[in-house]
Amino acid sequence: MMGISCLLLTCIWMIAADMRVETAWNMYRAVLGALILTELAVHVRHFTNLVQLTHARSSQGISGQIRYAQWLTYQISSVQLMGFAVIYALSFCLTENWFFAGGSLKCLAEAIKHWRLSRRHRTDNDSHAELTGITQQMRENNTTQTGSTWDGVQ
Repeated sequence: MMGISCLLLTCIWMIAADMRVETAWNMYRAVLGALILTELAVHVRHFTNLVQLTHARSSQGISGQIRYAQWLTYQISSVQLMGFAVIYALSFCLTENWFFAGGSLKCLAEAIKHWRLSRRHRTDNDSHAELTGITQQMRENNTTQTGSTWDGVQ
């Protein structure tokens, strides 16, 4: 993917240098912003997780067992990426620098992608939870009715 990104930037650079038109340079800045600012947002998320997990490991301010469902992780990511998209969009409005426009659009696209993944995984988990609940009820009914455990041993 990094090779494709470099190739894309090189092609746009060559086109912009050949055309000597501001629109081509703005396109280059937007693509560069999309690549760099999205990575910045992702690195901020990773740094936040690193700090949180470091404190959890040393039992500083965090205790007990914490589990995040995959759908919730995607949803949190989506909201954070949307926040970066808004910040970058505001930066574009204030500076009219296409670097921020590219970052905003790419973060928005990633936020939408993560939101959709969140909904898909939540639907899958709801189906799984429903089946797990039915299985648990069957176990309880079997134990209550026969005085045995689920595996049929009496």
